[in-house]
Amino acid sequence: MAARTSFVSEEFQFLQEKSLELSRRYAGRYVALVGREIAGAAPTAQEAYEQAKRKYPDRDPVLKYFPPTDSALVL
Repeated sequence: MAARTSFVSEEFQFLQEKSLELSRRYAGRYVALVGREIAGAAPTAQEAYEQAKRKYPDRDPVLKYFPPTDSALVL
């Protein structure tokens, strides 16, 4: 039987698994993921990206913003 290839990134899988925990911990911040690691976290996307690139210069981090937990959903 042929090996199955996954088209879902490691970062996406990590976000799916840890979304509740991460949304609480990083509320109001951007995170930069490299694999299953938070390689940067900051109030701006640029800062989070730069932190990750300093740590992993040869990798492209995935950025995710977690809104503040007190944000209201307006319909």
